[in-house]
Amino acid sequence: MQTMDNVTSFPDHSTLLCDDWDLVILVITSLIFLFGFIGNLITASKVIIERKLHKPVPVCISCLAIADLLTLCFQYARVPLSHCHLVTIISVSSRETFFTLTAIMVHSSAMHLILLALVRYGLIVHPFSMKFWLTSGKVVISSLTFWLLSLVLGLLYGLYNRQYYMGNIDEHTDAIVQLAIALYILIVPICFFVCLYVAEMNVMKRSLLPEKSFYIKKISKMISLIMALYIAFLAPYVMADLLRLLYMKEILSMGKENFETMKNVMFNLARVLILLNYSINPFVYFLFIR
Repeated sequence: MQTMDNVTSFPDHSTLLCDDWDLVILVITSLIFLFGFIGNLITASKVIIERKLHKPVPVCISCLAIADLLTLCFQYARVPLSHCHLVTIISVSSRETFFTLTAIMVHSSAMHLILLALVRYGLIVHPFSMKFWLTSGKVVISSLTFWLLSLVLGLLYGLYNRQYYMGNIDEHTDAIVQLAIALYILIVPICFFVCLYVAEMNVMKRSLLPEKSFYIKKISKMISLIMALYIAFLAPYVMADLLRLLYMKEILSMGKENFETMKNVMFNLARVLILLNYSINPFVYFLFIR
């Protein structure tokens, strides 16, 4: 997935969109970064400071906001690094470290979406037991566990990336791996959400549980909107990686210059949308808090 890759697949594309679109992309992403940074920071700080918000759902949202904030910073820093005339300035080892850290952050954001879906499921299916069992402290412990898992997955990606830089992995294999990673980052949280939702519906039909409270309904709508935006904002990266693979396999027939232009347009669009993905959630939170 290009959120975490080395973007050195086509070293001769510096004469295409890089020169013309550098400033535009930088201005757009800087504005998104500013709003997202402030929004996530306020969200996390508000939950930490206000004792009345020290409850499982707000704490879970705060943990997600922290993960999104860190991911947003690394993804924003990646924008100039992804443009060709900066790649030659930065050492390979520095790029390896940077992309490994970015991979850890991306995994953490995806994992915290899963955590939020699990908390929602527990509150709906086991409302009485969760009232006593699910505490803010256990949410924090779960968050730290997901961070540890993200660290392991990020380091594994770092090992793969090193093999790529050493020339042990060819471009075709890398295109397949990057597409697989993009699909994994997109699909895994969505699968958890859908599976938990189906399980929830089955339990509700067979049980005498009370109807969802107004609070639970708001949480469900909020998470559903977050998931829908997650799909919309990450899908362009999957499409861009898929187009890259189809071109390498000669399934997509077009001239190299035309492909380079299309590829750069797709990835520039994806870079903007990926920042939106990590910036928009705080505004969703406040919309439903109202």
